Amino acid sequence: MEPPVARRLWETSHAHHIRQRLGNDCIAAGFLTFLAGESMLLAGNAAGLEASVPSYVGGISLWAAALVLISAANTFALWMRLTGAPSCLS
Repeated sequence: MEPPVARRLWETSHAHHIRQRLGNDCIAAGFLTFLAGESMLLAGNAAGLEASVPSYVGGISLWAAALVLISAANTFALWMRLTGAPSCLS
């Protein structure tokens, strides 16, 4: 029995993306960490000034970890990586 057309199209399109994967898992993890840090920063804004300090510290820590993850990969130019690594320490 033949699979439906939609399923066949889905399989074809996803197989194409899997073959063209570049292996930038470290960069993808860094950008997902940016997303988590930004979410923590925005969630803390609703709590008020003093109550938002823990979420601010957590968000900034995730931003620093994301910069390390992105700067560790060889995908970007060297000057970008060299400026991203020290900025996570400030």
